[in-house]
Amino acid sequence: MNNYTMECYETKREILNFSKKMSRGLNKKGIKFVSDMQYGLSKSKSCLISEISRSLSEDIKLKNTIERLCDNLQSLSKEEVKIIKENYLNEIKDYFPDESISIFDDSDISKKYGKKFEDLDQVIDASDPEKKVVNGYHVCEAVVLGKNEKQPFSVYSEIYSCKSKEFVSKNKYTMDSIDTVINVLNRKCNMVFDRGYDDNKIIDYVDKSGNYFVIRMNDKRNFLFKGKKKNCYKEALKRKVIVWLSQISKGIREILKYAHTGIKKYQKIEKREKYRQLELKL
Repeated sequence: MNNYTMECYETKREILNFSKKMSRGLNKKGIKFVSDMQYGLSKSKSCLISEISRSLSEDIKLKNTIERLCDNLQSLSKEEVKIIKENYLNEIKDYFPDESISIFDDSDISKKYGKKFEDLDQVIDASDPEKKVVNGYHVCEAVVLGKNEKQPFSVYSEIYSCKSKEFVSKNKYTMDSIDTVINVLNRKCNMVFDRGYDDNKIIDYVDKSGNYFVIRMNDKRNFLFKGKKKNCYKEALKRKVIVWLSQISKGIREILKYAHTGIKKYQKIEKREKYRQLELKL
């Protein structure tokens, strides 16, 4: 029993020490709020305000605790949020290896039965077998793998809606996530993107940054191979497998096959542009 008590005390102390580092530069109210949220999140293992409030076990009505946390969340200024994010990013920098791997992914938060949420958008529910379109929000996420940790570190996570007045484009969030990773690491890294990022604008943006990157192409992507236009899916079927990799996904062992070859980007030129180029040559 004494060992359990000591472990609980040490865990609580580590959470509070981490909270102090996250809230450095905030006022007393902000420091108390960050500490309560960190402790509540760790103890309840939930991001619901009601569960976080319940885990704090305050000697007041649960309703009052929920209202206090909600008011504190709402009153956080953009400057205070920026301070918390900067403190967090500065704290995790030492956990990254020299040759870091960063992973980018677009996800969603489905609010299937939601109707009154602010700027409620339409998203494809990735967890649904039929991939139905439901109410919800888009999420842009970027993580970096640590040296020894099993779980990656989140360095960029933004929830957004295409119906919001502040919305510009999805590419803006993607480019912001790329810039955040570059600024945090302050060195070259290996970037991994899913097929949702198979876009010429994203490819050019990452290429100009000088980082190495891998993007999962969609089957409609065309490229130049030996001076001729080729479809990536059809060419992939012709490639001779040179790398075999075994992995376990959802408890099932799979064998992945890899091959590579040199290609060039194919960019479609409109007829008007062709005519303009011909005129310039003449």
